[in-house]
Amino acid sequence: MTGISLALSLILLSAADQTPAVIAEGAELAIDDCIAVDQETVRQVMELEISDARPWPSVRVRCVDGAQEIRLGRPGALDPGNVRTIHIAQALDGDTPAARQARSRELALAIAEFVRRPGPPVRPIENIPATVSPPPPPFPALVIDSTSVSEAPEGRWQVGFLFAFEHFSRGQGLLGADLFGALRLGRLFLAELRVGSRLGAEQTQSGERLTTRAAAGAVAAGVNLWSRRHVFGGALVLRAQGYLVQFRAGETSEAHVETANLGAYALALEPRLMVAVTQRFMLQASAAVGVVPRGIVVRIQGVESRSLSGVAMSANLAGAFTF
Repeated sequence: MTGISLALSLILLSAADQTPAVIAEGAELAIDDCIAVDQETVRQVMELEISDARPWPSVRVRCVDGAQEIRLGRPGALDPGNVRTIHIAQALDGDTPAARQARSRELALAIAEFVRRPGPPVRPIENIPATVSPPPPPFPALVIDSTSVSEAPEGRWQVGFLFAFEHFSRGQGLLGADLFGALRLGRLFLAELRVGSRLGAEQTQSGERLTTRAAAGAVAAGVNLWSRRHVFGGALVLRAQGYLVQFRAGETSEAHVETANLGAYALALEPRLMVAVTQRFMLQASAAVGVVPRGIVVRIQGVESRSLSGVAMSANLAGAFTF
């Protein structure tokens, strides 16, 4: 019984002693000459470092672009993580045995670490604090638009035309048309210039016929206001208007005609109503009342006829383009 026990113990001890050696001897280790190491030293150091590897994979080391590539041949494994590139000291001219042995141990340790933990070393996951999104901004409080209602439509300049009817309290009436241009100064003020012509009604008295024609020009300045949406507007201007009037008097047979050219001017206060039809076009309607500091009195055969004097009243309808 004692002999049988002793024999079994010797067999187990022999198996335990031979396992690393069998693995080490059966493993394939191929190292290119360009690396300049002692292959036996590499194998011995590897045996000490990875004697517990079962089974020990085949190892191939070769030079790649100034570095060293370690490729493991694991049974049934095609994982690209079985390849690792390292950098060890290169062999120099006059390399000593001690340097060769140091390089051999460095390579063996790199292979052993790769066999135990194949693939690139895993970086620990850092505890990145979660990004906290800022709270959404609060809804804005009620904002009251302080834009002045006096803003006019876009464009400082106005160019347009108007039809005018003018009547003087001493009996003369004129009908005509003007072209005008206006300039908006700031948000409130307005300056205007207009030129046109007038035609008076023909008058017949005591066999005499009187016709009236006139050229008219005016300057005006005042203030204007617009609604918030720039649809309706109003203006109040002071207008000074001059007339160059031609009177033609003669017999109804036109055998004898006399012509006279006279001048007059009037001052009037003119309120206006404006309506924006489009962003660039608007309509204007206005009426004016004023006085005639310098007028004209016409007499036929000593009898006073229609004259440009007294109180001047007018009505206008205009269309204007803004830009």
